[in-house]
Amino acid sequence: MLKKLMGSLTGKSADTTSQFSGYVHDIETARCLFCPYGADLKPGDRVEIHDEKTVFGRVQRRRLVEITEVKEFRTNGRLITLGSDMATPDQVQRISADSDVAVDQLLTHRMGTATYDKGKPPVVVYFLPAEAD
Repeated sequence: MLKKLMGSLTGKSADTTSQFSGYVHDIETARCLFCPYGADLKPGDRVEIHDEKTVFGRVQRRRLVEITEVKEFRTNGRLITLGSDMATPDQVQRISADSDVAVDQLLTHRMGTATYDKGKPPVVVYFLPAEAD
């Protein structure tokens, strides 16, 4: 699942719309996205997220969202912190479900592992649906 999220995630200023590699489980219900290699996004940015549903004939669906918050993600393998706060089990489950990444994969994405890039620390991006201008 982390392979779907790999690559550089970039956004533009709030007055433009940019597509980024924002794959989520379901664009209708997702409200956050785990970005294992960081994201050049800030609150107010507008980007497109996408999903791919087999019930829709493997058609990729897209949705415009506005970034509300970007929190640094850290784990020691047992606990996850978002920013300076410890994540609750409900928060971890929501990140896992929305990002289509298993909780075990979230817990193992830490410093010292082969998938961790110190130059691009992981973040969780929070967003809400946005209306096109």
